[in-house]
Amino acid sequence: MTKVDPKLEGSNIVDVIPHSGYCPNDCISCYYNSNFYLDIKKELPLLPNPSKYDLDKTIFRVNSGHDSNMLREMVIESCKQYPLKYYNTAIPENISRFDAPVILTVNGVNHDDSLRIEWWLQKLTKEDMKNLMAVRFRANCWNIILLDTIYRIFHKNKIPIIVTPMRYQPWYHNYMPKKYHKHYILEKHITNQYYVLNKESWNAMKSMLRLEYFFGKVAKKVTYMCGKTYENKYCRDCGQCEKFFWDFHNSK
Repeated sequence: MTKVDPKLEGSNIVDVIPHSGYCPNDCISCYYNSNFYLDIKKELPLLPNPSKYDLDKTIFRVNSGHDSNMLREMVIESCKQYPLKYYNTAIPENISRFDAPVILTVNGVNHDDSLRIEWWLQKLTKEDMKNLMAVRFRANCWNIILLDTIYRIFHKNKIPIIVTPMRYQPWYHNYMPKKYHKHYILEKHITNQYYVLNKESWNAMKSMLRLEYFFGKVAKKVTYMCGKTYENKYCRDCGQCEKFFWDFHNSK
């Protein structure tokens, strides 16, 4: 029986991972490379049998871990059996070459990464923009200012921006800027222990997305927080990725 990502339980999203082994991107606090719910060397690739699902409503999420732009042609070929799907990548290239919509992850490490992000995202073409279902920004207390740069790049195309608060493994605590330690607490998130935003700071970050003076009058129409409330940690409680998928699907 195919194992299910605990965070996805109760949602209409199913994981597909055509790769196996370590992801070379090695993004900071990577869930896939360190705390994944599957053994990435022994239990992957993960290619669930589509006949086991209702193909009219099941959405197959390709590469919640690893990166769909690595061995892209293999990934696309492996996923032709899934009629409703979207791909994940942190590499802003060749987005238009995918046969289904893409969520692009943007990693901003420090508050002064704005120029690096602008340079990195310049690789996106107009055709790439047309195939973006959403952009996911991995945010924390010291890089949230970068959302202004990300917003300026994507809002004209009305591409949803999902702000995902970063979670840090316990060993990483000493690498976090000390003045922000007070905003984080160590607790269990789904299955693993992480330093996560405390409730007050989580709510403050979400409220920030509604500040029109900072992001412009249409900001609240394109910027969203991952999760409805601080307490809701599962995809079934949020539903935004499903909504963005169907919005994109029905617009074509």
